[in-house]
Amino acid sequence: MRGRTIPRALGLAFLLALTASCTARTELVTSWAAPGASKASVKKVLVLGISQDNGIRRRFEDDFAAKLIGRGYQAIAGYQWAPDASKLDKAALADRIHAEGVTHVLVTRLVGKKTVATEVPATVTTVGYAPYGPGWYGGWGSYWSVGYGAVVTPGYTTVNDVVTLETNFYDASKEKDALVWTGQTETWMDDGGGMQSKIDSVIGKVVYEMRAKGLL
Repeated sequence: MRGRTIPRALGLAFLLALTASCTARTELVTSWAAPGASKASVKKVLVLGISQDNGIRRRFEDDFAAKLIGRGYQAIAGYQWAPDASKLDKAALADRIHAEGVTHVLVTRLVGKKTVATEVPATVTTVGYAPYGPGWYGGWGSYWSVGYGAVVTPGYTTVNDVVTLETNFYDASKEKDALVWTGQTETWMDDGGGMQSKIDSVIGKVVYEMRAKGLL
């Protein structure tokens, strides 16, 4: 029994740790919605991601647009209308927004980056059976039992790059674009998972909060 119980417990702990390491971590740190704003007027959304890396920009815009389409909205990835963000013709883009009935524009950009060090203390996990005999050092059998009955995980320090993104949601149907929602997210870049996982985690967090505020 002991030989089967201990590996099973350790295997489960390892699996949980492995799963956690492959999941991107994103947290919402600020959120604001304009009073009276609602999803009733949201029909067609232009998604704009600001990034020096065109590949990341396209993935972000495509995935956010797909997320909105999946919720029943019309959505356009911004690079389809403005492929070269460094040569953006704002007046021409504004004219197209109004000509094609875009009701809202969503813009996401990087606003900060920092390094965070986290101290993780040592832990002792007891598995199997309790020691027997006159104390742990009473005989080789009791000492052997304790050795298999407790797993010590040493403490360590993790250092992560954390990026802060700001997302603004504008009502483009008004004469002057009105900000109806803004929020900032922090994403741990070294927590595991690829760039796609991190993009998905940011989009998921933003959409969840906008839904909670009644904007989607």
